[in-house]
Amino acid sequence: MKTETFNLPLPGTRVQKDSCGLSRRIIALVIDILILDIIAFAPFASTFVKSFPGSIKDNLTLMRGSIPSNILFIFIFLSILAFIYFTLFQYYFSQTFGMRIVKIKVAGNITFLTSIARSALSLPFFPFYLFWIIEPIAIIYRKQGLIEQWTQTETIIT
Repeated sequence: MKTETFNLPLPGTRVQKDSCGLSRRIIALVIDILILDIIAFAPFASTFVKSFPGSIKDNLTLMRGSIPSNILFIFIFLSILAFIYFTLFQYYFSQTFGMRIVKIKVAGNITFLTSIARSALSLPFFPFYLFWIIEPIAIIYRKQGLIEQWTQTETIIT
């Protein structure tokens, strides 16, 4: 008895995943920052204006000594808020609003821990801000960031 195998092009059986380049990721990040700015950061704008009256030059001179405690608290609070935004949206929906607009998403085994690791880039504290330089270089040369390699996830075009 002879058996034959057929390669039928059935729908949904083959999925091609295209890695996302740096430009789409940057556009998605800018959109997400604008959304965060409108929703979360704007209410604190008056505090910044009150704390830093005058010209930019005067404010830079004032800040050489130390940053006022209320500004430092707001900065830390907003950084954590951005971190939570990126973590929860990547965990629950595999994409943020910005990623959805530019049609990219996170693929792979997305756990809460991998979402936390991927969102660490949003924290403007040492050593996380070093990845602001390292990740784009890795994406340009490897099409995948270092954190994506460590978490075994990738950002793909949908």
